[in-house]
Amino acid sequence: MIIGNEATTKLLEGVNLVANAVKGTLGPAAKTAIIQRDGKFPIIVNDGVSIAKAVSHPDPYVQLGVSLMQQVAEEAQGKSGDGTTTATILAQALCNIGFSLINDEQSEWYNNPTKLTQEINLLSEEIISSISKHKIDCEGDMIKQVATIAANNDEELGSLIAEVMEKVGKNGVVSVEVGSGFDTTYEMTNGYEVLTGAISPHFPSQLKDCNVLLIADKINSFDSLVPVLEMTIEDERSILIVAADFNPTVMPNLLVNVMQGKVNAVIIKAPGMGNAPEEVLYDLRASVGGKIVGKMYDVEKLSDVTLDDMGYAESVEIGNDSTVISTDKSPNEAHLDNLYQALNDIQLGSKGANDWAKETMQRRIARLEQGIASIKVGGKTEVELLERKERIDDAVNAVKAAMQNGVIPGGGILMDYYAVQKIPSHDEISKAFRIPKFLIQENAGFQASVSHSATHGMDSAKGDGVWVDMVEAGILDPLDVTINSIRSAVSVATLVLGSNCLIPTA
Repeated sequence: MIIGNEATTKLLEGVNLVANAVKGTLGPAAKTAIIQRDGKFPIIVNDGVSIAKAVSHPDPYVQLGVSLMQQVAEEAQGKSGDGTTTATILAQALCNIGFSLINDEQSEWYNNPTKLTQEINLLSEEIISSISKHKIDCEGDMIKQVATIAANNDEELGSLIAEVMEKVGKNGVVSVEVGSGFDTTYEMTNGYEVLTGAISPHFPSQLKDCNVLLIADKINSFDSLVPVLEMTIEDERSILIVAADFNPTVMPNLLVNVMQGKVNAVIIKAPGMGNAPEEVLYDLRASVGGKIVGKMYDVEKLSDVTLDDMGYAESVEIGNDSTVISTDKSPNEAHLDNLYQALNDIQLGSKGANDWAKETMQRRIARLEQGIASIKVGGKTEVELLERKERIDDAVNAVKAAMQNGVIPGGGILMDYYAVQKIPSHDEISKAFRIPKFLIQENAGFQASVSHSATHGMDSAKGDGVWVDMVEAGILDPLDVTINSIRSAVSVATLVLGSNCLIPTA
């Protein structure tokens, strides 16, 4: 255990180690990192969260700082799927500036981290409020522009992703998979996305030729699942189990059988509260077929289930936050007719009270009707393929965020502009929020400049640093990505600044 300045020094060393590793990936002149993998070829990536996860340090005290910064990147990735580098370098700036203020006897925050973190939270929310006023709906050419920027200015990938997103819509499902050829292509398939992901990293991330078991009641014991698992093994298929709830003892018992190779299975929970899990099961049944198991449903008990009672999926992709299920048939028309009738009934009701119900029903219909766009990533080598897949993942997530909640002028100019406006009242803290814009320009080889406008800035993709109207030039950032980057960075940085003692594992 260490405390005081020694703890601060070690913590900052870990913070800076991660941030310095990822900072080169920001902007149109982004650099890549080469990551060694045990027993495999190295990978080349410019994805912030992938680089952050790969960083480690033999000193356990420094590693604590590393782990906290990895949390920043993962939190940004989890909330919006992009913006991990911005979140990481912003957290670094807040930590370094914050500790210098806490240890400066001339500072009003000297030896007072609580007051400082309150000030950081206040400033960040003021900046978020200010930049949110510049939100623009993302449509038309803007979709391609956002996709191209997020794909590291690859216009070919940007065009493909924009075409995909225009077909599936803002609530549509996009699966990014490793292809078998040199070219990157896509195809539209039937399927459904469940907004919940892997419960354990030890379960498979992909299933093929898969039975799907839908359970509305709580699974009380692993033993109750055994007959279904045995049927699946005899059927020579994998199985996805989607349950409203299950006893905690079920998962480890199932996991042991998976890890021993006895069965290829994954269990996930139907997401949401109230009626939401039941609605997911009904919609999923309309997509994969089969029956719902439960006392008030199609099949009363698990012991009564037959192979014919299970649905079928051609493939299942299980991520951290979602599960994409591809099927070989269109969704059940009778179920869709019922949803459209329910939507019509809602629209005939009083406006305002039913807006939320209307939006929910529209999303349910869209998720069933629009199916899944499956992007098959191609490349000449495994290294190229994996790097391109990471870029496409980021770009798809960025476009989804942009289509759902709009875009703002990009290049970090809004954070810089409003941080400058706040400097008289927040002094040194504001400098942290100017770092992303400065770093974008520095990575492109330009001298960092102050933003005197909320709409005009430097096009860092141009060799001579041309000043442009950012919206007209197509330099755009999804509003949600920017907001989530700020909040993720502030969340962890304020916790770090309040720390005075480091205790690693024994």
